[in-house]
Formats: sequence, structure tokens, C-alpha cells
Amino acid sequence: MSPLWPYALVGAATGAALAWLGGRLVLLTRSGQVALWLAILIAFAAEGWVWGALLTLCVLASGLATHFRRPYKAYVTGLYGAQSAQDWLQVAARFGWPAVLAILSAAVHRGDYLIAFVGALATASADIWATELGMLYRKDPLLITTRRPAPHGTPGAVSLMGVTAAVGATWLVGFVGLVFASLQSWAAQQGVSRDLLWLPLAALLGGMVGNLTDSLLGAAAQAYYYCEICNRYTDQPRHTCGRPTSQVRGWPWMTNEMVDLVSAVVGAAVTVGVAILLAQSRWTW
Repeated sequence: MSPLWPYALVGAATGAALAWLGGRLVLLTRSGQVALWLAILIAFAAEGWVWGALLTLCVLASGLATHFRRPYKAYVTGLYGAQSAQDWLQVAARFGWPAVLAILSAAVHRGDYLIAFVGALATASADIWATELGMLYRKDPLLITTRRPAPHGTPGAVSLMGVTAAVGATWLVGFVGLVFASLQSWAAQQGVSRDLLWLPLAALLGGMVGNLTDSLLGAAAQAYYYCEICNRYTDQPRHTCGRPTSQVRGWPWMTNEMVDLVSAVVGAAVTVGVAILLAQSRWTW
């Protein structure tokens, strides 16, 4: 196996560039920049270019989805231009589990960790794309537990555009993961394992289950608050106006970050299970 220290240098440079860009576009706080840099560095240093490049592309695509028509999305959610940069906890909730999987894979050298890595990224990408692009949908989304209209940005609210974006995100992450893994195997003059051949479909199913978990937890268990000053709902105990809010539902410890983390773990596990089941079946391309 080739030494990984050159990949660590690439990861450090790539992470620094993306962290700088995230700060420049006010997508990340200082702590969020450090957390993103560390996650990308770990992916490259632990398992090489396939893992690092896939994480980098997912971060870039998620950042573009977040930045796209940002003023309009701030208006429909009631932020009205307030900065919504992600801090280290929010970055870790979405990309921390993939980084942990990279470390575990480097320690035990099991091929299914790559599948889990792809599933976790598919879940995170689906959540971000569904949220950010779903807010562009003209109609109010529906709360997944009651099917009643809810304001844009409400945890657990889904829309047709959001679901479509999530489906596209999960399949794309799985497809790019398959392409990268195939290129690596071709360069090493090795065959691609049968379970990896099912990555696009496995990531689609696993990522959507993870996204469904996110929506269900967001609607039924996530802590949700109300600001009496601004007459707005929020998932934070303190509103963007700076005033404390009143909790209206959910468990205080079930924060948005906790929902993202649980969903990533579920999505990764389901992706691995689907890939193994399909690889063991008689189905073929």
C-alpha cells in the first residue's frame, strides 16, 4: 500500500480551501471552518483520495445548494438576512460520522466501511439538498407526521421538490462513489467487489431511509421553540433576534445536531445492509 502522507497534505490543503470559502460566503463560523478542515483531512489521511475526494464533492455540492438563492430562503424562513453560518457542532453532526468511519476503516481494513461512508454522505447530502432546495418550492411543505401544511424550514416538513432533491442527491453520491472506487481498482489492476457495484442503488435506499429518519425525528422528537417577540418558530432555544424562546414540543436533548447524527448512522447502516443483500442475490447488471 502506498504511503498516505501525500494524501494528508492534499487533504490539509483542500480542507483549508473549502474552510476559507465557507467562511468567505458566511456558511461557516470559525469553529465550523476548523471542523470541516479536520473532517476532510481525516478522510484523505486515513483512506486516501477516494474517500477524501468524495467528501470534498459532497461538501462543495452542499455548500452550493445552501448558497443558492440564499436571500430568498432567508426571507421565507423569517431570518431576513440574518447569518446562519454553521458552527463546529453542526458540521460534526453531518460530517463527523463519515470521518469516524474513515478512521475505523484505516484501523481494521474492511471494505464495507467504504459503503457505510457513502451511505452517511448520501444521508447528509439528502438532508441538505432537501432542506435548501425544498425551500424554493412555492407551496408550503407538509409535516410528515400529520400531513398538515407547515412553514418552510420546519423540522419534519417535506415537499415534492425536497424529496426529489433528496433522491437525486443520494443516487449521485452512490454513483460517484462507484466511479471513484472503480478508478482506484482499475489503477491497481484489481476487480471491483460485487457489493460496491450496487453502490448507487444502496446509497439511494440507505440515504432515503436516513432522510426519512431525519424527518420523522424532526417532526416527532426534535425540540422546537417559539419566539413571542418575532412570532416565529425555531429549533434554537434563542432566536436570531437574541431573545430566549419557549419550547413548544420535543425533547430538549433531541437537537437538530442529534437528529442529523442519528440519521447519518441509520443511513450508513442501511446502505451497508442493502449492498450486502444485493451482492448476495442472483441479480446482476
